[in-house]
Amino acid sequence: VRQWLHRLAGRAEELVLSERTDTAIVDETAVNVAGRNAWLWIIIELEHKTILAVMLAEARNIFVAHSLFMDMHRRGVRHVIADGAPWYRLADVERFIEAVKDRLMHRLLLPIA
Repeated sequence: VRQWLHRLAGRAEELVLSERTDTAIVDETAVNVAGRNAWLWIIIELEHKTILAVMLAEARNIFVAHSLFMDMHRRGVRHVIADGAPWYRLADVERFIEAVKDRLMHRLLLPIA
């Protein structure tokens, strides 16, 4: 069983890392880990229902959502579908501001032709 799990884990990582999409679904759910409450965050690719990211966190707030959104942005995800919780909207605003800053810096650093 251990060998099977190691083979599956390697294959799953390969599939997750190779999957590219511009739209993803994010959701979180409370879980009990060794008697402590934690939040399981999952991001799923919309079309094929492929898991793009899984994160276990002690909090459910803007900082965790922003971290996930930035990771998805680096992977090429441009649209995130969420259940409307307030931390998603705030994290999306933060991600938008980061994108604007990146574009401005990129343009400022490009030589003028």
